[in-house]
Amino acid sequence: MHHLLIASLLSVGQPTAQLSDMTISQTISVQADSLSFKDYFGSYKMQANDQIPKIKIYYKNGSLVALAGDYPETKLSKKQDDEFEEANYGAAVFFIRKDGNVVGIKVVVQGQEMLGDKEI
Repeated sequence: MHHLLIASLLSVGQPTAQLSDMTISQTISVQADSLSFKDYFGSYKMQANDQIPKIKIYYKNGSLVALAGDYPETKLSKKQDDEFEEANYGAAVFFIRKDGNVVGIKVVVQGQEMLGDKEI
């Protein structure tokens, strides 16, 4: 009887350990996705632009997101290396690199080009 009770207790503990392992694996895969965008994260001070003095780039809910001035945050969809598209306003977003590091941003929207420098 004692052997049956011990075996039952041990089998109850196993699914909990497996569930815990699955949770950790899922968390790691989400972090790995956000790491593929880490070069872009940060604030960009826009040059000579009163309407949008700063654009913040970050990762949220599985997507790269931009927050431009007082406008609502918006999702950026990757087109190719360092080039993204923003569907709500029809903007093209290009990240500028120097010596392999992202140092700036160029946003082309409604025929206008805006440049910004990445803040450190």
